[in-house]
Amino acid sequence: MPSSSAREKVTSIASQGSHAAHLMQASRSTHSLASRELPEVHRLGAEMRAAASLWCGNGLALILRAHVGSLDAMRFELLVAQGLRSAPNHHDREAFRLQVEDVTTCTHLTWLHLRDFLVQDAPGDSLDPLTGDFIMAARGAQREVAKTLESVEYLARGLDGREQGANSDASRLALSELKAKARAQRERLLAMQPFCAAARDVQRAAYAWADEKRALRGVLGSLGTLLSGGLLVRLRVLVEPTAWPTAQEVQEAARERERLTTPMRQSMLQLARLRESHEVLLQRLEAMCAACRAV
Repeated sequence: MPSSSAREKVTSIASQGSHAAHLMQASRSTHSLASRELPEVHRLGAEMRAAASLWCGNGLALILRAHVGSLDAMRFELLVAQGLRSAPNHHDREAFRLQVEDVTTCTHLTWLHLRDFLVQDAPGDSLDPLTGDFIMAARGAQREVAKTLESVEYLARGLDGREQGANSDASRLALSELKAKARAQRERLLAMQPFCAAARDVQRAAYAWADEKRALRGVLGSLGTLLSGGLLVRLRVLVEPTAWPTAQEVQEAARERERLTTPMRQSMLQLARLRESHEVLLQRLEAMCAACRAV
């Protein structure tokens, strides 16, 4: 029957072999993360950044601002006689006609931009499939980093205990070498955490961008319905050269303008939020790419 010391030696060797096997598995996982998973996340992030850089809401913002300005500039009082004895002022009516021309031009341009955003391939839509691929790859890499780090730290604690109870210099030396390798693996995995955190920031920014884009689509859809309403029809009546508009026609046109102005301003605010979230997304992507270079 083997002696007690012999059994302890066999147990120690088996334990060291088990620790070495676990460390080897962790090393393979770390190598896979560094050579495949994280570079794939970086590649998808770079493609997202390139696609996001193509989006620009400046044109829509400018036309919405010009459209609201043209609506605000309309002076319906130019069509109202100054007194009971006053004759219609054709100079005032001509000035108002020019204002109507401005509103008509802006309405046409707004329609073109709404069509581009709502009907055709909306700017930034190329981000959507990339976002899904990126999020799946990033989450997988984040889970693998967390799982491997937890395994290595658990292994390091076990090695500490084994080293303290080692019954020979050879065992202590072998365990010390395994601990050094475990520390190296842990440091490498810890170096990956800033990249994982940056990838999570990108995910949150991408979700925010998608939410703001959906919200803008809703607001612009409602605006499109109102643009097809009666403001231009009512304005044409007011500048009809064959007859002077009645007070009721002027009031109805003024009310129609107010109905349109409110959603126009809401669209401008929502577009500003979308542009803000777009800028944040670009910043997060840039920070993630920088973090990847540091891994």
